[in-house]
Amino acid sequence: MSPDARTIAVPDSSRIALLALVPLHADEMAVKIEHGTDALIEILDRGGVTELLDPQRSSYA
Repeated sequence: MSPDARTIAVPDSSRIALLALVPLHADEMAVKIEHGTDALIEILDRGGVTELLDPQRSSYA
C-alpha cells in the first residue's frame, strides 16, 4: 500500500492513520526486541509478509 493510502484526512483537518495487525512468530518478536522495529520490518519485507492473515506462514527470522 502506498504511503498516501495509509492515512485519511477528515474534515476537521485531523488525519487518521490506518494500521495493520501482523501476527508474529516468537523468533520474529525476539528480533524486534533484540534489534528493533526496523530489523523486524526488514525481515518481514524480505519475506513478503503482508497484513493478509496466513495461518500457515513460516517464520522469516
